[in-house]
This record gives sequence, structure tokens and C-alpha cells, in this order.
Amino acid sequence: MLRSLESDRSRISHLETQILDLQRAISALETERDVTQARLDAYKYPVLTLPTEIVSEIFIHVLPPYPDCPPLMGLHSPNTLARICSKWRSIALSTPRLWRAIQLQYKNHAIPLFPQVQMFEVWTTRAASCPLSIYIDGAYPEFSSKAVKAVLAHGARIEYLKLHVTLSTTFTAALEESTPLLRGLELNFLTNITALKLDDAPQLRTVVIDGHIAFQGSLPWDKLTSLTLTHVHTINCYPILRQTKNLVHCELRYPSYLDTMTDPPEQDVVLPSLESLSLLGAGKAKNLLAALVVPALDKLAVTEDLMGAQPLDVLHSLISKSQCQLQEVRIVYAFRRKISQPKYRNEFPSLCFTFEDAYPDANPYSEDEDSGSDFDL
Repeated sequence: MLRSLESDRSRISHLETQILDLQRAISALETERDVTQARLDAYKYPVLTLPTEIVSEIFIHVLPPYPDCPPLMGLHSPNTLARICSKWRSIALSTPRLWRAIQLQYKNHAIPLFPQVQMFEVWTTRAASCPLSIYIDGAYPEFSSKAVKAVLAHGARIEYLKLHVTLSTTFTAALEESTPLLRGLELNFLTNITALKLDDAPQLRTVVIDGHIAFQGSLPWDKLTSLTLTHVHTINCYPILRQTKNLVHCELRYPSYLDTMTDPPEQDVVLPSLESLSLLGAGKAKNLLAALVVPALDKLAVTEDLMGAQPLDVLHSLISKSQCQLQEVRIVYAFRRKISQPKYRNEFPSLCFTFEDAYPDANPYSEDEDSGSDFDL
């Protein structure tokens, strides 16, 4: 019995020694841990040392270039930048330019209309006093009505407006009231709105009108430097073009069923500042080309069929009448080629020609000719 007690006392002493050794080891590990943690806490990730102004600029370059609108959610949305960490969220929310371009889309199945409108209001608030770029894409009348209603309160701040909607007379009337900052306007009409008036838009310079053959609206045409008309009757183009004296870039697209002009206009269309002209489609624009006087023209893109039966004569007439220093010509073959590429180059040796087929897979008359590189108008 005494021997057993002695053995237990010895065992306890041994265990206490082991515990003490382990406590010393734990203490040493805790000390090392604290030192290592302090070293980590003192480390600054390079990106977190950048000044706020630099981070803001980086954030802006993550988004599509203004005035293009980023998605409300996803990789290129400012909402994503605001969810990385608290510091980045603070920077994102204090950078108004991140929130100045906003789109509402009927096709956005991930976000229903009401949440989209709520996000629109949040973004316009975060954009502070920045001018706005707004894109509304909604063929459904109820969507269009609710979406455009959200825009009306910010009409005085709109700098760029892109509408692919069913327009109402209420909205067009509200838009006509005051758009002092509006610089770019793109309209794709889905209803019979022809009389939109934006006479009080002193900054408007770029206009795109698509999808309405009878458009006869009143815009500050004389201030425009860039104009694109698609599906607009030739007969309606003439009075518009006569007012656009300051145009630098012009693009007209014709479907064949719109060409009802068989006679040239009574008066020439003089565009003294026009540098690039694009006439594309399947109709006939020979009479328009015959009426144009474009002394500053540098680049021309034209569908060959639009020049009628004698494309070379049409080009000669345009250059001679305008006395322009034309440099680049892009010929688009829609169907059968009237003039071969070598003939164009031989007839106009000083011009740089490029060629393309509008329907390369469906053109049975395609020739094996060098096409050269394309150029952008």
C-alpha cells in the first residue's frame, strides 16, 4: 500500500513537470504567433496603399467607356466594385462618375422592372451632380411607360439618351421641355411618333434615328456634327440634310422598299464640313449622290447598287461637282458586281479602295479579287 502511494506521488510529480514543459512550449508558440501576426498586421498590400483618387480612376476604367452603360449587376457593374471590401465600397460610393451611366432593359430577366427602377433611383443619387447617360430598351409598352417615367425627373441632367422603346406622347412632350445638356440622342421608334421636337437642346451634336420611315421631327439640325438615319424615307432625308450644315459624319441606310424618289431634288444638298459619308443598303441613292455638294469629303462608303447602273460615272460626278479631295472609298457589293475591283482602281488611281461583300456566303457572283483592309467611318 505504501509502495503504491509513493508511486502515485512520483507519477504526479512527473506529470507536473511535463505540464510545465508543455506550458513553456505553448507560451513560446503563442509569443511566436503574436510576433508573426504583428508582422502581418503591419504589412500593407500595394493596392491598398494607392491614393483614393488613383483607385477611383482605376474603377472608372473597369466600366465600359462613357457614355456606354454598364450592366446593373455583374463583372463590369459598379455594384460589383462596391462589394469587394469596406474600403473599396467607400471609394466606389464616393465616386459619382461610376454611377452616371444607367440602363433599363426589358430583356434583363435576372432583374425585374421594379428593382431596376429602384436601382435607377439609387444610381442617379450616387451620381450626384454628374450629367447622365441613359439607355432604355423595352419593346413591352408597360415596361416602356414605367421606365421612361423614372427618367422624366432627370431630364435636365441627361447628356446622352438612347431609346429603344414604345414612345408615348406624354414622354415626348416631357422630353421636349428641357434638355440643356443633351449631346447625343439615339431613337429606335416602335410606335408612330413622328413629331418629336427638341428645339431647346443647344448641346446636341450626335443623332441616330432608326426604325421610323416617316420621321419628320424638329431637332436642332444645324448644330449636329454626326447623323445616322436608318429606315428613313429618301424623300424625308433631303429636308433634314439641307439643315445639317455643320455635319462632319453622316450615315444613311436604305432598305429597297423605301426608295420612292425617281427624280433628283430641285436643289443641291450642300454639306461644307462633311468629311465622311456612308450610304448603305439595297435601294437606290443615285439621285441623292447627284444632289450632294461635299467639298471636304475625305472618306466614302457606298453600296454599289445604290449608285445605279453606272457607278463610275456617279463617283466622277460627285468628285467633280464637289471639288473634294476624296482619299478613301469603300465599295460594298450587295448582289451582282457591276464593276470589278481593278476597274475601280484603274479609273481612280489616286484613291485608296477597299471592297467587301454585304452577303459573302450568299453572293454567287463573288470574284477572286484582293479586297484590302476595311476602314471605319
